[in-house]
Amino acid sequence: MRLSWSKKIIAVVCLMCATLGYAQPADTVRVCAYNVLNFGGSSSADSVRSLLFRKTMQAIDADVFVLGEITAAPALPRIHNQALNVFGITDWEYAPFIDGYDTDAGLFYRSSRLQFLEQDTLCTELRNINIYKLRPVGHDSTSNFYLFMMHLKASSGSTNAAQRAREATIVRNYANALPANSYFVYCGDMNLYTSSEAAY
Repeated sequence: MRLSWSKKIIAVVCLMCATLGYAQPADTVRVCAYNVLNFGGSSSADSVRSLLFRKTMQAIDADVFVLGEITAAPALPRIHNQALNVFGITDWEYAPFIDGYDTDAGLFYRSSRLQFLEQDTLCTELRNINIYKLRPVGHDSTSNFYLFMMHLKASSGSTNAAQRAREATIVRNYANALPANSYFVYCGDMNLYTSSEAAY
């Protein structure tokens, strides 16, 4: 089913549960990927939208948000200050903004739950794929995990499907090169039309 742009903004919540390390207890990290639809953070409309994001993000109660379709760096402090660190909550942080050649991504995480380790960027024909490496607080490096935030080529047709496949191959090759037994989550706006697509 193809969703309209307004419905695409609805957050998609993924729960990632894994036993992290041999001597460590199981931990749960709640991950949310959210397409914020061309959010730049500096307009008065963006201020209103931030307040709407606040309601959604509080209801989801995630440990980490990865956002797609950010258009400018001011989006990160706007969301940080107006949608996340509110009502006495002070532990939300965000990764540095990387300005690509189309819309971009942002990572927000609760520093009381997660440690941000590093980030990487994969270039594709259209948009960057952002990779974030994190670790649950109190765990060692065997608990590291990666979030791949991507926004693959939209629209139907064989040409667009072929481009999505090339983009997916780039990110899959990167994941294949990670250390054995790595934890990772693919998230974002995949724009897949069927499970028979090569990108899928």
